[in-house]
Amino acid sequence: MTVKQVSVFTTRPASWNKDKHALMQVRHAVFIEEQRVPASLESDDFDPISLYILAESLKALPIGCARLQPNGKVTRIAVLREYRRLGIAQQMLSDIITIAESKNLSSLYLHAQLEAVDLYKKFGFAQDGEQFEEAGIQHIKMVRSPV
Repeated sequence: MTVKQVSVFTTRPASWNKDKHALMQVRHAVFIEEQRVPASLESDDFDPISLYILAESLKALPIGCARLQPNGKVTRIAVLREYRRLGIAQQMLSDIITIAESKNLSSLYLHAQLEAVDLYKKFGFAQDGEQFEEAGIQHIKMVRSPV
């Protein structure tokens, strides 16, 4: 997978070792500052072993990120507030799906914040179960089976 430039941003594969600062900059702004997720819940043991997509502005500033855990769970999808509604989350999700397919992951799942359910449905994710609270925010599990 290569760098993709789309209008006012680019996306590229990223790694925890090389891009930790940029990834955490976005995650901190969105999850800890904006959504008030406790900092103790933001990092976990999956950070160093997961695959990432990093979205950057045309000035190479980190503006979005997404993570794919080895078990097929898509997590930490975040876009800085001022860059939302530009298709960044959609592009990162498309990139994550491409990576998963290249790794022969048979299915993907995620815990969707309720306002993002329609986005994930566009990519073939379906609701699986009832709503639940995670980090003080309502979520629902969604699963994407192979096509």
